[in-house]
Amino acid sequence: MASKLERAVAIYRSLRYEETEYENILSLGIGMKEEQEIARDGLKSGEWVQIKQLSENTYGFVPVVDVDLKKLAVFAIRVGVEAKRAANILSRGDEIVLQAIMARGANYAQNFVLAACTSNRRAWEHSLSVLGMLALKLVHKMNLPLPESVEYMKDWSAASAILLGREKKDYNFDESFVLEKEEVLRRFLEHIELGISLGIAATGPFSKVFLWGAENQLFSTEAAKNYVFEALQIAKRPGDRKAWLEILDKIGWTEEEIVSDAENLIPLLGLGESPVLERFAPILIEKVSEELLSPVLISCTSAKGNKVKKLILNSVLKREKPNAEEDYAEWLSLYLQDEDKSIVNLAGKVGKSWGISPEKEECKKELRGLWRKTPTLWEVPRFSLGNVSLESLTDLAAVLSERKECVEDIVFERFIAMANQIAYQNPEEARMSLVGIPNNDAGGLWSLKSWAKKIEKNMLQDRKESVWIEGKEMIKTRYYTLLYMRREFLFHTMGQWPCLLSTPSYEDLSICPEDLVERLSLYRAENILYVSEPDLQLALTRLNLENLTEEELQKYRGTLQNIDLKILLPSGELLKDEEEREVLLGAVLSGYLQDSYVEPAFTPGETPYWRIELKQPESLRLLPDRFSDGYAKLFSIFPNWGDFALTAVHRDSEVYHGQGIILRQIARRRKPLSKGALMNWIAVFGNLSDENAGDALKANQEAWERGLLLPSFAD
Repeated sequence: MASKLERAVAIYRSLRYEETEYENILSLGIGMKEEQEIARDGLKSGEWVQIKQLSENTYGFVPVVDVDLKKLAVFAIRVGVEAKRAANILSRGDEIVLQAIMARGANYAQNFVLAACTSNRRAWEHSLSVLGMLALKLVHKMNLPLPESVEYMKDWSAASAILLGREKKDYNFDESFVLEKEEVLRRFLEHIELGISLGIAATGPFSKVFLWGAENQLFSTEAAKNYVFEALQIAKRPGDRKAWLEILDKIGWTEEEIVSDAENLIPLLGLGESPVLERFAPILIEKVSEELLSPVLISCTSAKGNKVKKLILNSVLKREKPNAEEDYAEWLSLYLQDEDKSIVNLAGKVGKSWGISPEKEECKKELRGLWRKTPTLWEVPRFSLGNVSLESLTDLAAVLSERKECVEDIVFERFIAMANQIAYQNPEEARMSLVGIPNNDAGGLWSLKSWAKKIEKNMLQDRKESVWIEGKEMIKTRYYTLLYMRREFLFHTMGQWPCLLSTPSYEDLSICPEDLVERLSLYRAENILYVSEPDLQLALTRLNLENLTEEELQKYRGTLQNIDLKILLPSGELLKDEEEREVLLGAVLSGYLQDSYVEPAFTPGETPYWRIELKQPESLRLLPDRFSDGYAKLFSIFPNWGDFALTAVHRDSEVYHGQGIILRQIARRRKPLSKGALMNWIAVFGNLSDENAGDALKANQEAWERGLLLPSFAD
């Protein structure tokens, strides 16, 4: 029997697409209604190419079907495949593709633009993506609303910089298919305002295009300054603020304007970034009113480098003595206690000039050399969602959106459990609470925002690849990691699950068997026919079986083996065994209680933390093996394990963003830190960034108070 793809290709051939010149295929028909349905069904999913060995040392992509894939993609668009599928199957944009998409209407085109402009289809962070020009032409030709998408704006910036002569042509710039300069200028201001509001990186081409607009008077100098000032407030990266300051200098901003905006600049001074302080601090210190002087000076104490500190103090010396000089004693004492003698001397000059004599605090000698008694081991609290409401959900989303890395800790688990519960009861209310997730979110919620805004978005799928093992070609599936797939699959199916199986029972992220039984009973009561495979797998790895007696294990096995739910894979297919029979959950669970994951040996100093070798139990052999990567997240996957699961605790030369949050979660463990983890825990504090220091120090205090740090254990 022919496959769905082969039947679709047969219809494609029967309509003479293959022998017709590419430039003329839009004049061809798309078949009868029944033929369109068959073609659409065969083209809506699946791979059209596969990786094969072409010669002894060469691998390449080979079509699955022997047709012109460029023509087949246009045919697929015309017969009705979804916009995100169209973006996946297209390798380039051209006039034929443009016309085919335009014929599908404005809504389809908007969805296509969002699916086409993605980071994984551009060579460099700020270069034009493969389908970027096509997306831009759709927006301008069809006069579509500008998509609130950072990736779309990256494409607009890259293309505009080339078209306006500010950048050289890059790899994906095809001169035969470009947006006209007049079209760029027609909606130029709209794009600038959108880019500013989205916080587009000023280190890329956007700032060059912005400056071109200012120099060519597409907006006034006053408007340009307002845009830059807004960008400075929104920017999250120091490099972006530095770039905007350089643009500001090119546009021209007088000292009088800087002083008039002093109240708005004070928060920027508090960031402690040298370029910002060097640009604004001297002017503000010397010229602001006495009413604003104190807040300006306090904000400037964020300065880290000695050069900037000296600049600040020298600027203070140029100012006359304030009326309430005693109010500045505490501020000045910070500089008098500095480690650098030259700064202390400068601070002394300020004190003499202003008549300030701060009292020196007496140094209290601490008693050293005595251990405090180790606190008793704590009892881990039960996991709680707290107040389940739309307001709470929005607050949790705001906390996670501020993170620079997705960390599956107790806060993240509380958020997704609450989001799932509200979405299951009322999807529209959940969407209203989640639609405000920022476009530049780095906390792992980007896909959820797409769900909230009802935007079609591609989910990375496990894929089959051709590999050669001992001279034989074999097909191997590359599976995405467990936490990533659990998150992405949930965010694409939000509102379909009565509860999450992987929600922790306790704050250490562990799950007790009775909670798992209760959740599965809820699925059956709600007439849900299957469970999510990644959600199930994470529930099993978090399951705490350590203290169960053989009698208790047998009791749970008897309860679970009768559960007839099926297992849904992210591909949309149900899990099947070697004989193509659908696998029932009860058999998997019953087997797992007898044959669960076993923590491998971990020898500190010998076992490399960057490579994990984790054997999948025979009881789970039919499930995807999602442990090929992701060593740093094992603390969240196996909360009941020791050193092997605590590889996220290590001293890094480049400290990762989530380090402090990860340590806070590890400080919620049920058992004291094992030897290797404790050695690394101590080493972490020798290389802390400002970003992670607060959470790391809290984690250290919490771990001690909970009896998790045992003195002399790591010696």
